[in-house]
Amino acid sequence: MEAREKSFSENTILQAWKKSGIRPLNGVAVFTEADFAPSKNTSNRAHVPNTFPDDELPSDFDPLPMYQPKVEPEV
Repeated sequence: MEAREKSFSENTILQAWKKSGIRPLNGVAVFTEADFAPSKNTSNRAHVPNTFPDDELPSDFDPLPMYQPKVEPEV
């Protein structure tokens, strides 16, 4: 733990960042407004398996057939 306490200091960390070329940035604009722009839709085709049904679901389709909510009798 003594080695960690000696080496894990603010100065040591900042020097390591400086040696790597990452710090200091000196006000360099790292991000532009375009980096924060919303995503664009780049696909106009649905990517689904060949077995994906093309037909519409029937009006009485129950996505949770096993789930039956418990109905309390009125008193």
